[in-house]
Amino acid sequence: MYTHKGVMMTRKYDYSLPYTESDPNIKHRRCRFCKKMSNIKELETKSCCSVCYTIIYDRKRCNKCLLRKKINYFKKSKPYKDGYKSKCTDCDPTQAVNPEKQKERHQRWVDRKKGKIPPIMPKNTVHSRTYRKKSKERQEFIDSVLEEFKDYKENYWLSKLESQNKRRFLLRKSTIKGFRKEIKDIKDLSKQKGKEYRLDHIIPIINEKVCGLNVPWNLQILTKEENSYKSNRFDGTTDNNSWKKDLYTKKSKNNNL
Repeated sequence: MYTHKGVMMTRKYDYSLPYTESDPNIKHRRCRFCKKMSNIKELETKSCCSVCYTIIYDRKRCNKCLLRKKINYFKKSKPYKDGYKSKCTDCDPTQAVNPEKQKERHQRWVDRKKGKIPPIMPKNTVHSRTYRKKSKERQEFIDSVLEEFKDYKENYWLSKLESQNKRRFLLRKSTIKGFRKEIKDIKDLSKQKGKEYRLDHIIPIINEKVCGLNVPWNLQILTKEENSYKSNRFDGTTDNNSWKKDLYTKKSKNNNL
């Protein structure tokens, strides 16, 4: 736990890997938000560049630890295209808010306003003018993307909230009280294995056809790749193993290419 702007927050990261192209001949793709052709290294998803991803989805990838985190972990900075620094507060602790320095800055601002301290004179150098121009252009670009896709952003977060609330409600409803300790042990085991492993329901809880139970015999530990590929697939059997064959055939095809 840590405080950010006076609010207690938990450190929950998204450990998803950066986008990689299966076809080696493709080196550029068009972003669906800014409509610009960008290099595959600059993409966050197949159809979204890293800058638009931070603007729309409020997340960014740190250049040092290469983890995708919430914007709260990054300090604001005008020179950067998306308006946030490239390193997170965990990798660069100097970015974290220091309350003592913040008070000093505020006091200086109050003294300047009252006339106790002389005002800061603007620098009329070429560098400062170009810097201000670039920062202004970047801010205009961010505002234009937000205005165009305002409804998309609102609907995205609303749908995400609804699905999260639905999952929490179903988990509470489908958990049998007698098995809570056993479920906790399985969760601890998945955490001990490492970040590459995820806890998954064999019969999914959210599905059009069925709703599985949150019990020990319906839980399994999968790798991150397997878990993302399986998602909420259900083939109508108790084992629900058909997705594994599809995944391994897909892998073999990619290896042959």
